[in-house]
Amino acid sequence: MSHPSTRIVWSLIDFCSPDNTYEVLFNGEQKKAGSLLEDFEPPVNPSAEIDDPEDFKPETWVDAQKIPDPEASKVYYYPFSVNQVFCSQRYD
Repeated sequence: MSHPSTRIVWSLIDFCSPDNTYEVLFNGEQKKAGSLLEDFEPPVNPSAEIDDPEDFKPETWVDAQKIPDPEASKVYYYPFSVNQVFCSQRYD
């Protein structure tokens, strides 16, 4: 990177290692280093959720996989597919 008025060239390098550590170099000098999992705010891997003992299902809760909707209507589909249209055309 360089600024047009100063003609100074800067070098910014970021190394990420397989052991989840990182290192930031600015002009070859280490400016920051640490762990990707522990040193970031907010963390890269958030902590596990804690179960709330006061949380409960309401009495109107339905555990069915599918709930029928009496107001739903079927979507109109074309009677043919796109492949049928393109494959039925003849190219001479």
